[in-house]
Parts: sequence; structure tokens; C-alpha cells
Amino acid sequence: MRALVLISLWLGALLLIPSGAHVLEMPHKLAMDRAAYFSAQQMYLGWALFGLPIVLKIILDAVLAFVWRRTSRLAACGALISAALIGCGLIVFFVWVQPANIATSNWATQPSDWVALRQNWEYGHLAIAVLTALSFCGISYSAITFRPAPKTPH
Repeated sequence: MRALVLISLWLGALLLIPSGAHVLEMPHKLAMDRAAYFSAQQMYLGWALFGLPIVLKIILDAVLAFVWRRTSRLAACGALISAALIGCGLIVFFVWVQPANIATSNWATQPSDWVALRQNWEYGHLAIAVLTALSFCGISYSAITFRPAPKTPH
């Protein structure tokens, strides 16, 4: 069980990396003109691979919540909150970020409403970063409150 908790923490830490990058870049990218912004957006090609740890994190945290539901309610609650927050981040992605990716062909075409699309993309990633950080807090809480059941002698 401890190994699963550790893997969940590692996945959470891994997901904080791209989220933190988006937050730190955001003020500078919002100040860019059209050409510079579209050029900068090309650095994200291939970042879709972060979808795998996102899905794994949701599944793992949900499994931990299910397993702990009777033995460690506080830990189960933290894990469930962690899974739900990452899931909410996916919803934000598909409602605000992905439509901007689609409308711009992953920022290869420059539609006239690019400023609104940029706002959705940037602020969507900011929301995802907040949700990811809170998710990390949830699973961290689980890690420190989880108490394995005492071993019974055979």
C-alpha cells in the first residue's frame, strides 16, 4: 500500500511540473504579440503525453480511496479529493484549453479571435495548475494520515 501512495505522490509531483511552467510563463506570454505568441506555443507540441500520468493519477487515487474507505476514512477522503480535483482539471482542459487548440490547429493557424482563444488557453491552464496543486495537498494529507491496519499474528 505504501508503494501505491508513493507512486501517487510522484505522479502528483510530476503533474505539478507542466502546471507550474504554465503559471510562470503566463504573464510574459500574455504580453506577447500575435507572432511571438504563436511561435512560443510550438514548444508545447508533444505535451499531450502528460495525459497518461493524469489518467493514471485519477485511477490510482480513486483506488486508494476505495481501499481506505473502511480502514482510514481521512486518508480515503484525501485520496478521493485528489482524484476529483485532477478530474476537474481534465474538465477545464476539455472546456477551455482544448477548444483553443482545435480552433488554432494546435497554434499553427491564426484565427481572428486568437486573443480570446489565448485567454481561454492561458487562464484554463492557470485553473488546472491550482486544481493540480490542491490535488497534491489532498494526496499528501492522505499519505500522512494513512495508518495501515495492524498485522495480526498467525
